[in-house]
Amino acid sequence: MDYDKLTDEIAEIVNKPKITIADYLADKYFAPIYLFLKNEELPKENEKARKILLMSENYYIENDLLYKVSLPRGKKKKE
Repeated sequence: MDYDKLTDEIAEIVNKPKITIADYLADKYFAPIYLFLKNEELPKENEKARKILLMSENYYIENDLLYKVSLPRGKKKKE
């Protein structure tokens, strides 16, 4: 029996929260990003709209779930 695989499968089942669209819309931080990516809705205030446009570049929606794109930050080697 492959215990590592079994452990991973159990962890996936136990730790996976059920996130709904309502959860995103109830969140002050994620709601504007979600609405923009899903429906191209922006806040009416220019400053808030600008902020959402910039922030939304780091997110995408797949199967109604919001994901953040994160690039690794590494220190450049000095040569």
